[in-house]
Order: sequence, then C-alpha cells, then structure tokens
Amino acid sequence: MLLSDMVSLARVMTKEESSNGAHIRAPRPDLNERREIKITLPARLTVMLSTHKILTGKKISSTVEEALETYFSDRARREGDLLPEEVR
Repeated sequence: MLLSDMVSLARVMTKEESSNGAHIRAPRPDLNERREIKITLPARLTVMLSTHKILTGKKISSTVEEALETYFSDRARREGDLLPEEVR
C-alpha cells in the first residue's frame, strides 16, 4: 500500500462502539475502482501494442488490462488465491 493510500485510509477510518469498547475500523477498499498508473516498457513491447491497436482497434490500456487480468488469474490458479480474505 502506498503512503498516500495509507494517509487517505486513515482519514476515512471511523470510530465505532462495540461490546469490547471503542475500536477503529477501516472501510473495505473498492477493488473495482479505476486507478491510473504510469509504466515504462521496452520499445519492442510498445511497437507490439501499437500494432495490436492498429489491427484490432482496441485501446492499448484495454489490451494491457486484459493481459494482466489473464496473467494474475492464471497465476492464482497455479499458486492458490493471492488475495487475503479481508480484501476480497
């Protein structure tokens, strides 16, 4: 988790009363929220992505997102679930 995410999370944490006394509980993160990241790729990959965009008309960001989803779902099947229970 990035420092900025931790600061944001700390700001929205709420104090609740329970039978054991007051405790802090963070809201569940929205895992469907769209976030932007900047990456640097080797030139050969950018050429391949640009070619794919021209041939299919599909956005590069959509192609990369689909490839990452496929990669992580395949990896999760091979190695077991990668997400902790509290994040799902």
